Order: sequence, then structure tokens, then C-alpha cells
Amino acid sequence: MGKTLKKEKDGGTKDKILHAAIEEFVAYGYYGARTQKIADRAKVNKALLHYYFSSKEKIYEEALKTIFEVIMTKLGALTNEPDDPVEMMEMIIDAYAEIFQTHSQYLKLIMYEVIRGGDKLAVLFKENLLRIPMNPINGKIYLYFKKKMKEGKIRKMNIFHLLISLIVQVVPVYFAREVLGDKAKLFGISGVVLNTFVKERKLVTLEVMKNGVLKK
Repeated sequence: MGKTLKKEKDGGTKDKILHAAIEEFVAYGYYGARTQKIADRAKVNKALLHYYFSSKEKIYEEALKTIFEVIMTKLGALTNEPDDPVEMMEMIIDAYAEIFQTHSQYLKLIMYEVIRGGDKLAVLFKENLLRIPMNPINGKIYLYFKKKMKEGKIRKMNIFHLLISLIVQVVPVYFAREVLGDKAKLFGISGVVLNTFVKERKLVTLEVMKNGVLKK
């Protein structure tokens, strides 16, 4: 029991450090972030932080890996294969929406890493290629749409274009909401209006995808 409690305590402390690190990297970027500030945010001493992570780079890599794991777990849980491709599109949109509504900082750090060059994300994708549901080898989301294409339910097209079109029509809205935040009031946009727009975006996206993808 003692070992189990120690493992749970270690996991909890490490998670606290990683969540604090994500906030610090979002606020100040990789180069502006300081390990002492990460320790302060996590309410741990710096020595304990270095017990788990040997450097700021290792913390940054693990923070990105944490976000990657959350997204992979959520998409990997889409085990149901609906007959209607639009239903699958809705499930994918809902998965991303739940992630970025629950963890608003995740999208910001992903965007920061992309702007930074995306080298760390590229390594994650390479090391975990066969775990990504969109990969063309064994990715169940990719293979699902390939199957529906063969069944004649969706038009013949590059499946990556289909998936990218689906995701990029929704994700930027969540990014914009985070960027605007309270500043939306300066443009005469209330929080209620902004949240309503975010919800409507899903319906508009599904309608656009349905008209452009389904075979008539």
C-alpha cells in the first residue's frame, strides 16, 4: 500500500508541475518561462521540480506530450462506427470541443509550438504515428472514411483534406474565444454571444461538410 500511495503522490505532483508549466509556457513562451516560476505556480520547491525534470526543455517536451496524450485518448475513444458519416464528423468535432473547453490552455500551447517551428510536435507525431487515429495505415478514423468512400456514401477525395477541413473550421473558433476573452466586450460582444457563436459554429461546419462531402 505504501508504494501505491507514493506512486499516486508522485503522479499528482508531476501532474501539478506539468499543468503549471503549460500555464507558464503559454504566458511567457519557451524562452521567457522560468523553472522557478513553474515551481511557484505548482507550489513545489525547485529541487522537487528538478527531481522530476532535468531541464526546462524536458518540462516543455513533457507538457506537449501531456496535451498529445489527452487528444489521442479522446479520439481513440471514438469506437462507435456510425452508418452516417456526418454523425462521425460530429463526434470528432465534439471530441476536440470538449478538450479545448476543458483545457483552454492546451490549444494556446499547441499554437505557440507551431509558430515556434513545430519541431517538438513533429517528433511526437513520428514516435506515435501508429497511435494517431488519422494515420492511413491503421488509423480507425482514417479507415472509417475510406470505408464510407468505398460504400459510395461520401465523394472520392483525399481523406486528409476532409479531416483537415473538418478540424480547422472549428478549432480556430476556440482559439479566438481564448484570445478575445473579456476583450470581446470592447467590440460590443458579450460572453453569451461569443459562447453562442461557438456552439453555432459546429452546426454550420456540419452543414458545410455535409454539402461538400456527402455523395448525392
